[in-house]
Amino acid sequence: FQGDGDGDEEGGGAANGAQRNGAANGRDGERANGVSSSAAAGRTSTSSRVKDEEGKSKGMAVLRGEQQEILERRLRARPGREGRNEDTLREMNNQQAELRDKKMEEIRERLASGEDMLGGGHKKQVKKLSAYNAYPDGNIPREARRGRLQVDDHHDALLVPVGSFVVPFHASTIKNVVAVADEAQQMTLRVNFQIPNLTGKDPENKLPDLSRKPKSLFVKELVFRGSQKHMEKVTSDVKALLKKVREKERLELERKDLVEQEALLSSKSMRRLPNLMIRPNIDGTKRLVGELQAHANGLRFYSSRAKESVDIIYTNIKHLFFQEAKKEAIVILHFHLKNPIMVGKKKTHDIQVFREAGVQADDLDKRRAGGYRDPDEIEEEQRERELRRRINKEFKIFIEQAIEPKYGRKAEEMFDALAFQGNPNRSMVELRPTTNCLVHIVEWPPFVACLDDIEIAAFERVFPGAKAFDMVLVFKDWEKPVKKIDQIPMESLDMIKRWLNDMSIVWYEGHATLNWKTVCNEAVKDRNNFVENGAFSQFFVIDGEESSDEDGESSNYTEDSDGDEDDYSDDEDDSDDDESLATEDESDSEASLGSDESEGMDWDELEEEAIRHDRKRNDIDKDEDDRRSKKRRTGSAPQKKGQKRGR
Repeated sequence: FQGDGDGDEEGGGAANGAQRNGAANGRDGERANGVSSSAAAGRTSTSSRVKDEEGKSKGMAVLRGEQQEILERRLRARPGREGRNEDTLREMNNQQAELRDKKMEEIRERLASGEDMLGGGHKKQVKKLSAYNAYPDGNIPREARRGRLQVDDHHDALLVPVGSFVVPFHASTIKNVVAVADEAQQMTLRVNFQIPNLTGKDPENKLPDLSRKPKSLFVKELVFRGSQKHMEKVTSDVKALLKKVREKERLELERKDLVEQEALLSSKSMRRLPNLMIRPNIDGTKRLVGELQAHANGLRFYSSRAKESVDIIYTNIKHLFFQEAKKEAIVILHFHLKNPIMVGKKKTHDIQVFREAGVQADDLDKRRAGGYRDPDEIEEEQRERELRRRINKEFKIFIEQAIEPKYGRKAEEMFDALAFQGNPNRSMVELRPTTNCLVHIVEWPPFVACLDDIEIAAFERVFPGAKAFDMVLVFKDWEKPVKKIDQIPMESLDMIKRWLNDMSIVWYEGHATLNWKTVCNEAVKDRNNFVENGAFSQFFVIDGEESSDEDGESSNYTEDSDGDEDDYSDDEDDSDDDESLATEDESDSEASLGSDESEGMDWDELEEEAIRHDRKRNDIDKDEDDRRSKKRRTGSAPQKKGQKRGR
């Protein structure tokens, strides 16, 4: 007999002693051995029960630990409730309060020194009507036939017969043409002209301002009728002329504010980076493959298939970004320019050259059943990793040896640890901070926000229970449109706040979504009043202060923007009502979300409440049925004696 454990060893020793004492008498020895064995078996079963209980307790502890781990891993995190250091938040808010005070002093100094908060050059410079004279010398071509509607492409004019004269109308004065066919192979053509500025609120209107001359006359439309064949030709010619003239005006307007760059000084000992593609495309939608050449004072993208090359001067580069092929199968060298240049027929501030490092998409139909064990797929993945490493190294060598020595600065790399998801344009992408910018350059058009140009950052739709929020970047040039990033996960809020604090950028947060176009227009219209009212801080609640403006207004400038004291005094009662409503809404939302502050009812209480509700409803139904039956009994009058009941 062998025991297991301390008790078993003790029982085994007792059994052996009994056998030794009963060696002379076999029966006594057997009896002693049987008694001792039963005692040992009892001790063994007791120790096994203790071990089973210990094993169960350990198993329950393991299950509780796994359950807690599953809850922490699977359940949605509550930002603002857990995992936030109060000391860190307090320090961050104190630092932000100092930054807000400095920002207000900076804005007041800029306003007092006469420095304009406007960038200028955003308004379109429109030509006067006299600049659209089709025939400055008054000599209409002899081939112009009288009594016939025709188009002069050389002078961008529509020649209209008026009586016995030919009157030219420049294409810029024509709004559109409408042709309608009728009976007997005839067609009616209506020419609609641009309407003069009748309200005085449209500074970009090309025609004279007639708001102070209500009795002025002008030609709004002309109607002609002729053969269908001739009218169809005139209609197509006029539409082609309008398209050509408007494209010409657009190019002139874009080229007008272009800064003339210095000529590229080519060098024979230039370094090349081959097998690159460029964005934006030079020739429409074609993806051209070329090379990037490093010259004495700039770079040139050259392709044998392109009609023209793209020159980038070092002095015109504001920021240079380099993104390796880590998560994406593409290596990018991106240039953000100080002054825009023309690439093809478009003006742009951003140019990038890139090379694909592997397959962008995975064909699931070609996958074998082996999955990750397939040696061919493993070898293909190894080749792709080696290709990415080689291309990254090739780009780095070209940047370090060819660009950075002449550019004078290093390329800005992405901080992957601070990356977050958001929607800056049309889709959810990963935005990465750099030393001086916040960028996303993988998809086109790129998103580049320079930190030095940012006035404030505003977090919108920040309230308990929200899954995502929006971030608005307002620039120091108040006429420049704001940049908005939508659908940022709430888990990234604290990280973004800390990053903005490190960059010394002021931020605000609120529940509402503001109409920033209206806000910036009001700021531009009356800058002194806007700054005296607190600038951008007047739209947000700071340090837990209550504000009735933000609860009710989400798409407009606040209703107290005029600064009248009477309006503030008259709206005190309304603000109290808004606060009470907001409190009720918050309590309801907390109860529905099951927050930590409000304890919900357990299942027994809910069941009891449901039973009480059912009983109450049954009693109401029963009373209603009794009332109806009583009404039916009393509604029919009793019959008198001797009166026969009729059919």
